[in-house]
Amino acid sequence: MCQTILSKDFYVKIKNMKSKLLIFNIVIILIISLAPTNGNMLGNYFDKIVHFLMYLILGINISRTYKNKTQANQLLLISALMGFIIEIVQGYIPGRNTSIYDGLANLTGLLMARFFKK
Repeated sequence: MCQTILSKDFYVKIKNMKSKLLIFNIVIILIISLAPTNGNMLGNYFDKIVHFLMYLILGINISRTYKNKTQANQLLLISALMGFIIEIVQGYIPGRNTSIYDGLANLTGLLMARFFKK
C-alpha cells in the first residue's frame, strides 16, 4: 500500500519536473532566437546544427512529457509553427535575418524527435 502511494507521488513529481523542463526549454529557445545580435553568425553549417539540436531537444521533451500521441503531435505542430514564426520575426530584429533553412532545420529536429521513445 505504502509503496503504491509513493509510486503515484513519485510519478506526479516526475511529470511536474518534465513539464517545468519543457517550459524552460521553450523559454531558452525564445531568448536565444529573439535576442538582438551584432550580426556575427556562427557559420552556415554550425548554425543549422544548433537549430536542429534545439528543436530535437524540444521535440524529445514534448514526447516524454505527453504520452498521449495526439497531444504530443499537436504540440509538435505548434512547435513547428513557433519555429517558422520566430524565423519571420527575426527579420525585424537587429543583427538577425529570416532563413527558410533555419526553419527547415527546426522542423527536421522536431521530426527526428518522433523516433525517440521513452
